[in-house]
Amino acid sequence: MVNYLRDFLPLIQDKSSQMEAWIEDFRNCRDWPMFMSLDVRVSEFKIAHVDSNLFPAGFNNLSDEGKERAVQSMKPLLENFSNILLVAEKSTKNKLYAHNIIALRDIIKSASGADVRIGVFNNDGLEFTWGEAEIISKIGQNVRIVGQDWAPDVIILNNDLTSGMPDVLVDVHQNIFPSPYLGWFQRRKSTHFEIYNKIVREFASHFGFDEFLISLRSEQVQNVDFRNKIGLESIFLKGQLLFNAIEGDYKNHHIDKKPYVFLKPDNGTFGMGVLEIDDLESLSHINKKNRHSINKVKDGRKTSCVILQEGLETNFSFLDHSAEKVIYSVNGEIADMLVRYNQHSDNHGNLGKSGALIKSLNAKMEFGIEWLINKLANLAAIEERMLIHKQ
Repeated sequence: MVNYLRDFLPLIQDKSSQMEAWIEDFRNCRDWPMFMSLDVRVSEFKIAHVDSNLFPAGFNNLSDEGKERAVQSMKPLLENFSNILLVAEKSTKNKLYAHNIIALRDIIKSASGADVRIGVFNNDGLEFTWGEAEIISKIGQNVRIVGQDWAPDVIILNNDLTSGMPDVLVDVHQNIFPSPYLGWFQRRKSTHFEIYNKIVREFASHFGFDEFLISLRSEQVQNVDFRNKIGLESIFLKGQLLFNAIEGDYKNHHIDKKPYVFLKPDNGTFGMGVLEIDDLESLSHINKKNRHSINKVKDGRKTSCVILQEGLETNFSFLDHSAEKVIYSVNGEIADMLVRYNQHSDNHGNLGKSGALIKSLNAKMEFGIEWLINKLANLAAIEERMLIHKQ
């Protein structure tokens, strides 16, 4: 198998200034996403992100250096605000999520010097041993803390809105970051990867490298109902197209590997409902257990749209376990590089399932392949935002 990645990093480093100029020209002065996390698989023949999240948790996992980089990247966004509201998920049992919110609050406070409050949409909110998050409501077109004469200048969401757009955020005067319309009730993974691959294709053509190196194929299937077995034939047919396309790519690149794919809900995160599909036979007979696991995602939301995504085995390991990298970026810049590993998963499988552990690599941030993937994925998120707001 030809090592196509071997010559790719020198190409990036040699053309770094031109690439940065191309990226800034494409961005065209538009705002970077406030946050993004990317799950990145590193294989023998390509490096690509398999998921992206605009409302990431896990800021407590950043190293001290990573948190400081996050502070510095966030400063230009928040330096003119005095009161900042951080809206959290309703999660009374997840102590790790509570640690995430506290870490993110501290980052925001250090970046802005503002009075930062934690808010939730109702009384099912976070309960901390050192206090409680505060309930928010809307008075007129302004979000406020219930029972207090306190209103934010700006609202920061760490709630991915899987359950839908809450009334309290509709038609308010305060700016909200990230845009609530990028919540998982509306955002689709397939849209992100379609836009990302289009940008990569243009970028790779301009700089003379193979787009295969940093992208994955995928197919979307709509109008599915796993409980009632509706749409399964469409999933099989799209899977057939995807397997054939990957086999063609492998043949063209002299890769002696057997293709496989992942079947995922097209919205949502936390690694829920992810099925590994090794062949078309498996895709033609999705058993009751697997249909049940993918039928609903976070907050009990029913899955009606799925993405079939090219599988990518990882040759990256941590503590002798199969692993993947997780990039956290703030305002377009990498704050930290984490590693997710799972003793219950092999190098083919879903590393985000139960048993996953995550640590900071505390790596030096350098201009390289991960830097490039992060920038191009952030550009894709900008395009997603523009597309959603047009709708």
